[in-house]
Amino acid sequence: MQSTTGRPARSRWLCVFLACLLALLPVAGLQAQSLGPYRVPANRMPQDLASAGLPPDLQPDFPSIYVPPGYIPPGKMIVDTDTGVDDAAALAWLMMQAGQVELLGIVTVAGNTTVENATQNVLTLLMSAGWPVEEWPSVITGAAKPQNRKLSSTGKLIHGTDGLGYMRYALSGVFFLQGSEGKAPKDATAFYCSQAPSSPEAEPITILALGPLTNIAAAIKKCPNEMLRYQYVILGGNRGLGNQTPSAEYNFWQDPDSAQRVFTAGIERLIVVPTDAFAQFALTLGDTYPLLSPDQMPLAQVVGGALAYYTGVLSFGDDSLPVSVPDPAAAMIAVYPQYFAPYDPSGFGAISEGLVKVNKEPEPEYLRGTSTIGIYAYNEPLTVIAKDKELSALYDRLLDGVTTAEDAFGKVYEWQAAIMELYAQEGPNAQVVLFLDGAAMRACFLGAFGVPGYEDACPSPIVAETDANTAISSVDGEPDLYLPILASE
Repeated sequence: MQSTTGRPARSRWLCVFLACLLALLPVAGLQAQSLGPYRVPANRMPQDLASAGLPPDLQPDFPSIYVPPGYIPPGKMIVDTDTGVDDAAALAWLMMQAGQVELLGIVTVAGNTTVENATQNVLTLLMSAGWPVEEWPSVITGAAKPQNRKLSSTGKLIHGTDGLGYMRYALSGVFFLQGSEGKAPKDATAFYCSQAPSSPEAEPITILALGPLTNIAAAIKKCPNEMLRYQYVILGGNRGLGNQTPSAEYNFWQDPDSAQRVFTAGIERLIVVPTDAFAQFALTLGDTYPLLSPDQMPLAQVVGGALAYYTGVLSFGDDSLPVSVPDPAAAMIAVYPQYFAPYDPSGFGAISEGLVKVNKEPEPEYLRGTSTIGIYAYNEPLTVIAKDKELSALYDRLLDGVTTAEDAFGKVYEWQAAIMELYAQEGPNAQVVLFLDGAAMRACFLGAFGVPGYEDACPSPIVAETDANTAISSVDGEPDLYLPILASE
């Protein structure tokens, strides 16, 4: 809902502030350049499907109606967020999908900024959207620090000291923040436990986790059965390079203990969007200009101003350089997975079964939060589940006395059976987004705010069948196993 009260005065005031902000972006870029390590996380070029590393004959004709097994696009949603700039962009986009998504609650967590800032930023967005307070989703302040460590302050550069690219400070005289008193419990754990679907067969509720998993891990500890009834889309982890350290993604790095607890909880419906995928969605500083138009709604102007700071810092003021904006990518996957990252039953689609492990050891610090994500279609989890001693013994036994290629090929089925026994020890714990359509996502993000030329860029939702398999594993609890050597038979 768009606010009309006082809009002309607000818009003029915002335009003056944003003009000053844009004039200062080159200075902010120079400051970022002097603090080089903090520039690395978000400065990634978009990746199209042709360069996603798939075999040529599997690119790009995937059935567009497939969603991961058991996942039903929402519906009802709770967002867990450490409301920085990219979180704010994701929340604003979700607010513009009010016809598709019912926001039951927004739970804040420390991460990009303090939990107090995160909560105030959510309230700022709700106020700028013009929603009456009685129509707001529940807003709950969650954990103020990671489970077993201090909150890092490294997010201040790209998100600002207010977490919203300095927009909340600038708007302090425009929006008078007020809470939804009496509507929401103050205990994030109690909120999650009370909002869970009544049974696995009930209407699904999606938890979209955009920040560290501190709140969710605490709720799993308090009410594990209830938390297993949700379906999850989690932003975090990495298969390749990290975005906080060379080997760790920021959310997992901030609270690896909670991340590991979540991925060992036995959740059946969980999609993870790692760095490798979300870095393919990018915006430029130039993309923010239409959001700053005086004709835009206040919500778009606030998010546009925050994104102008964020993309300006990370691009050194270059308005044509793409900058990764992670959180909207996860939000769009949660709502339209079949459109932006189609699932393929062969295991070679944009989403595939995986085993996610998180290193929670505090030393050495440069390995903190490192994630290992093995994809079952590529037989990658083998060395995660079994030690080399066990695997070596298996291959020695299978190939003992084998001297010809024909005899070796005859062992393939026996090898497959042995591998499935190993996989039975620890099956997949997530559907992993391997790549996504960043160009389509950019168009949908801009289109949600009515940017000319992109008005119809967001798809219509495809409702998944209600009798779909509800487990991550597709057949009797076993992962999909694709063997190229058998494909021709």
